[in-house]
Amino acid sequence: MSQSLTIGKTNALFSAPEAQEARSLFGRGRSHSTSAVTDKGPSVGSALQFTGSVPTFRLILTRHGQSANRGRAKGVPASKDPDLTELGYRQAQGLGEKLNHLGPGWKREVHGPPLVVTSPMKRCLLTILPALQMLELPRESCLCHGGAFEFGCAGRDHTGSLHKEISAEFPEFKPVEFSPDGYWDYRGASGKESEQEFCARGKRMAQWLLTNGLGALRAQTDASAGSGLPTLILCIHQTLGDFLSHLLLEGSAERWVYADARYKMDNASFSELLVYADGRAKMQTMNACSHLPFI
Repeated sequence: MSQSLTIGKTNALFSAPEAQEARSLFGRGRSHSTSAVTDKGPSVGSALQFTGSVPTFRLILTRHGQSANRGRAKGVPASKDPDLTELGYRQAQGLGEKLNHLGPGWKREVHGPPLVVTSPMKRCLLTILPALQMLELPRESCLCHGGAFEFGCAGRDHTGSLHKEISAEFPEFKPVEFSPDGYWDYRGASGKESEQEFCARGKRMAQWLLTNGLGALRAQTDASAGSGLPTLILCIHQTLGDFLSHLLLEGSAERWVYADARYKMDNASFSELLVYADGRAKMQTMNACSHLPFI
């Protein structure tokens, strides 16, 4: 029997209307069984055993390259929205080449083009940009999500950048899910985002992926007459990626602990998850780094 995604023990990820929307997007007649999760948590790649079903879409989680804050001179304050170090740019190039190598079917429109979704933070936009250029993706396939920023990087004291500023600097991306004022989608009341606020935002991000994100992916796959497994590439951050992985792989974020990542993501690495009809996922590849420069 499938399980609903939860945060903690009782807070269901989908409300009744949202669950109906998710079912309509995923389609009907697809089900799978899962094995119990042990007290120590799932082992990577074998946490869930699926039978009698076909995955609905492939989710490729990527992390930004090395932040420019890591290379700043002594005494220079950290930027609230840094770009990349020289190494980070090389990592972004390596990630782009790897995704381009994985995607010849996208170019032949066998599977249809991937949908790329990225954090609004510069280090993510710059990291995924080479992949967009190599894959020759149109702007409609490249979304900058206003709610995908890293834990604690926005709040009342720092609202982030405006979507029109991002569009001016990164015209390759179409902004979605920004605040009514046009800033990053922070909805709390703290000077700096709290852990509770982050968990609520992570939940919203998961909901968006399984409803609006999947809907956009389905629409462009249908438009290209593609067949096969649609792919969504999500370029984000370690903490948010770990939180989403808990939700998708374990069914809840009950075991999630800040700064103690169970689902590790090195700079410019990628993990591949197969997502099924009830929103649960299976890890295929975790934290792949063979495409990255050693120095």
